[in-house]
Amino acid sequence: MVQKIEALPILPARRRISPKRLWRAARHHLMASVALCIITTFVLIAFLAPFLAPYDPAETNGRNRLQSPSWDHPFGTDSLGRDVLSREIHGARVSLHVAVLAVAVAASVGVPLAEFPDDRVIENDKKPFQNQYGQSVIDWDSFDQQTLQNFPYVVTTRAAWSSRVPPFYEEVAHTNSYTLWRRTGPAFGRPIMPENLMPAKQVNCQNTGGQYYTTQVDGTAAVFSKVRIGRREDWHPESDLAPGDSTEMVLPLTEGRWKLSIQYFSPNGFSLSAEGNEYGRNIPAAIDGQRLSNLENSSYGQYWAAGIIDIATDGDVTFTAKAKDPTILQKVTGYSRKTRLGRLVATLVGGQERVPLAKTCGRWVDFFRRDNAGQAAQPDQPTAGTSQTDKEQAPPAPQG
Repeated sequence: MVQKIEALPILPARRRISPKRLWRAARHHLMASVALCIITTFVLIAFLAPFLAPYDPAETNGRNRLQSPSWDHPFGTDSLGRDVLSREIHGARVSLHVAVLAVAVAASVGVPLAEFPDDRVIENDKKPFQNQYGQSVIDWDSFDQQTLQNFPYVVTTRAAWSSRVPPFYEEVAHTNSYTLWRRTGPAFGRPIMPENLMPAKQVNCQNTGGQYYTTQVDGTAAVFSKVRIGRREDWHPESDLAPGDSTEMVLPLTEGRWKLSIQYFSPNGFSLSAEGNEYGRNIPAAIDGQRLSNLENSSYGQYWAAGIIDIATDGDVTFTAKAKDPTILQKVTGYSRKTRLGRLVATLVGGQERVPLAKTCGRWVDFFRRDNAGQAAQPDQPTAGTSQTDKEQAPPAPQG
C-alpha cells in the first residue's frame, strides 16, 4: 500500500480497453506496432507449428549431423541430425505454454495481502496486519506515524468504507480504483480502537470495553454517519461465483445517497446492480492479496469503490452480482478460479461526524481524541469489545 513514487498529473477515468482501441493506438506508435507484430508472429508460429515445421523436430538422421544452413535445412542440423528450424518452431509452442502456465500459477497464488518487504513499514499495534481473525483490511490506521513519515507518497483504494485521510496528506492523482496522496507536513498519530478486520470499530456498550470509552474517557470521536454492512454469508445462493453465475444480497437503506464499497477477489470481474434502481457498475478484475492461505479464513481482500446509489424511499434494496465470462486466455489455460465476494458496505454520503465519546454506543468509530491530550492509553486498558462483526457474525445496524 505504501510506495515511494514520483508525482503524477491528475489521471482521467480509465476507459475500457478493446482490441480495436489497441490496434488504433499501435498504428500510431512505431515501437508498439513492432512489438505487436512480434508477439502476433510468435503466437501464430506456436499455434501453427505442426503445419509450418518442414520436419519432425524429434527425427534424427546420422548422415545429416551438424550440417551448415542450406535450402533443405535453413538453420542447419544439430549433433543428432535433427532439423534446427523445426525444433525452433516447436520450441515456440513450448515457450508459450510455459509462459501461460507461469502466469496462471502466479495469479492463483497471488501476493500476500499484508506482507511489506521493507523494514521502514511498521504496523499499528492496535490494528496488526494479521490477527486471530485473519488478515486485516489495510488502510491509514494500519501503520504507525513513523511509517507515514518515512514515505512522502501513499497509494490507497478509493473505497468510502475506509479510515479518514490524515490532514497532512493531499490528493495528487486518482483513477477509478486508486488515489495517490502526497504528504505535506510532519506525520502524527491518532488513537484508534482495536478495529480487527474492519476500517472502523463498532462500540459495544454491553461489555467492559465499550463502557470504559463511553463513561470514563472524555473526548470526541470521528464516526461514520450511517453504515449498512452485508456480510459474506448474506450473499444468496452463493458468495463464490463461477463465470456467468449470479448472486443476491439485501441491504436496508434509508432515503439519501449512499457510497458502496465491496470486498472481493475476481479473475475476470463482475457486474453489480440494484433491483428497481438505475444503479449499475462493472467491477474490474482484481486478485490483489489473494493466496491459498487466506481462502478459507475471514480475509476477503481490500475494500474497493463500487459507486453511488440514490435511494428515493426507505426500504430493502436487492443487489445482484454477476460474474463475467472468462477471457480467451483463461479458457485456453483452463484457469478456473471463482469470483469470491466478501462484505458489501453502504455508507451515507456526507462522510464522518464528530460526536462525544459518551454518545458512541453502537456507532462505527474511525478514531478518537482525548480532551486531555497528555493522557496516554494504557496497554492493559479495556478494548471497545470484540463485536460479533469481528467474528464474522451479524453486526447490529447502528441507528442514526
